[in-house]
Amino acid sequence: MPQALTGAPYTGRSVLRCRDLSRFGIGSNADFSGRAVVAADQYQWITSPQGGVKRVMLDRLGGETGRATSIVRYASASYFPQHQHPSGEEILALSGTFSEGNQHYPAGWCLRNPLGSSHQPSSDGDAIIFVKLGQMSPGDDCSVRIDTQPVLLGTTRRP
Repeated sequence: MPQALTGAPYTGRSVLRCRDLSRFGIGSNADFSGRAVVAADQYQWITSPQGGVKRVMLDRLGGETGRATSIVRYASASYFPQHQHPSGEEILALSGTFSEGNQHYPAGWCLRNPLGSSHQPSSDGDAIIFVKLGQMSPGDDCSVRIDTQPVLLGTTRRP
């Protein structure tokens, strides 16, 4: 039986590490010393600074450019302008197709954008991604693109 992200037995509901979703300010959910659980029906989608993009903040330390772990939902034809990630970014496409410029990543793709990288993320259709910002170590300079689906499906896909 699959394990939830917390290590607890999977119960058919999404279980993610987060803390008190009623708070979304600086320092929100930033204490990793304890275990916290939230079900998908408890998500509180917050409008981002860019139209058509909403997020559930699972961990937040600092302002808009601080350390963060979020689930991000792109509405059809939404995008963020070109921007930089001084502290890096990791993305897992959960549903739909997430795009960076002219590269398109359907659900199951894992992306790692190193320290100082930049991109213009978007989605032509609806997409949901899991994102970690500012959690890489100094010297992490490797860009990675991994399709996790072949392991499950025994197939090969290209972005």
